[in-house]
Amino acid sequence: MVRSLIAAAVTGFLGVWSFLAWSGLGMAQAGSPFAAEMPFNQATAAQRQLLSGTFMLTTEQRTELAQVALRRAPLSAQPLAFMALLAEQAGNEPKTQSLIEAAAQQGWHDEAVQRILYNWAASGNDHVTALRHAEAMLRQGLAAEDLTADFARKAGDPGFRSALVAMLSKKGAWADRWAGLEAPRLDNSTLAALFASPQFRKERSDQSLTILASELVDTGRARLAWRLAHGGDSSRPLRLDWQPETDFPARDVFAWQVPTGYTVVLDEGAQQQIKRQDASSPEPVRLRLGLEPGRYRIAFIGADPAAKASWRAGFACDQARAAPVQPVASVIELTVDQSCQQQSLLIAADTGAGSPLPPPVLQRLED
Repeated sequence: MVRSLIAAAVTGFLGVWSFLAWSGLGMAQAGSPFAAEMPFNQATAAQRQLLSGTFMLTTEQRTELAQVALRRAPLSAQPLAFMALLAEQAGNEPKTQSLIEAAAQQGWHDEAVQRILYNWAASGNDHVTALRHAEAMLRQGLAAEDLTADFARKAGDPGFRSALVAMLSKKGAWADRWAGLEAPRLDNSTLAALFASPQFRKERSDQSLTILASELVDTGRARLAWRLAHGGDSSRPLRLDWQPETDFPARDVFAWQVPTGYTVVLDEGAQQQIKRQDASSPEPVRLRLGLEPGRYRIAFIGADPAAKASWRAGFACDQARAAPVQPVASVIELTVDQSCQQQSLLIAADTGAGSPLPPPVLQRLED
C-alpha cells in the first residue's frame, strides 16, 4: 500500500519540495567537506536531483547524510521523511511505514511530512486521519489551495464529505480563513452539506461568512448563499427583519437596502417597523433573495389598516427593478422558477403615508 505514495507526494499535485532542499547534497556533489554541516539549507541543485531521480551521490552517501542530519536534529521530522523516501525507493515497505509513523509523531508543524501523511491516509480511505493532517497544514496557512482542490475531488464520497464537514465546523481563525477564501471552490452539493451543519454557521465569523456569501452571489450561486444565511429548512415561516440581528450570517449580503427617505423605528413592543420620513419620492426598500424554485406567500402580519392601504410591494427576478405596485393588504403570492437564481423584493410607501410597516413574513407553499 505504501509503495509509490511518497514518490507521488514529491512529483504529484501535492509535491513536497520543502524537505528536498538540502544544500548538504549540493555541497557533497561539489566535494565540499562541509556537506554534512548544512543538510537543510535550500539548494536548487539538490531539488533537481531528487525530483529527477538522478543522483550523483550513491545511495550509501545519501543515507549517511540523512543519518548525520538526524543525529544533529533528532527532533526534526524532515530527516525521517527523507529516510522514508529512500526506504520506499528501495522497496522496503515495513521500514518506510515505521519511519513515516516516527515522522508523524514529530512533524506536526512540518508541511512536507503532513502532505505525505495526508496522501497516505487518503489513499487508504482513512478520511478522519487524512483530514487531521490537512487540518495541521490549514492551521498554519499552508497548502490551502492544493488541499481544497483535493477536497473537491474527494467530496463525492459520503464518508469523506462527512469527515470534511466535521473538520471545517471547528472553531478557529484558520477555519474562518479557509471559509472566506477557499470554500467557494467546492461544488454545490458539498457546500450544501457544509451549510446544513449548525456548528459550521455558529463557529464562523461574520466576516468570513459575508465574504463567502458575496463570492457565491457574484458567481451565480445565490441560492447557496441564501441557505448559508438562513439554513436549509425553507418550510418554516421566515421573518425578514428590516435590520437583522448582529449575529445574522452574511448580513451585508441579505440585509434590506434602506435608502434615504425611510427609517427603521421600534413600536411599543420593541418590534421593528419601517416608516417613510418625508414627502420625497425615494427609491424603494430592496431585499436580495436566493429562494429555491417553488411557490411562496408574503404577509405583513400585524400591519394596521392604514399601513396596508398606503404600502405596496413588488417582486423581480435577478436585478430587475420592478415597481412595487401590489398593495400589501392583498395576499401576495409569487412563483420562483428554476432559472431565477436570484430575486429582489421591493417595498415602497405612497406619498404622505404616515403609518409604519412591520417586516414581511415569507412562507413557502406546498406545490
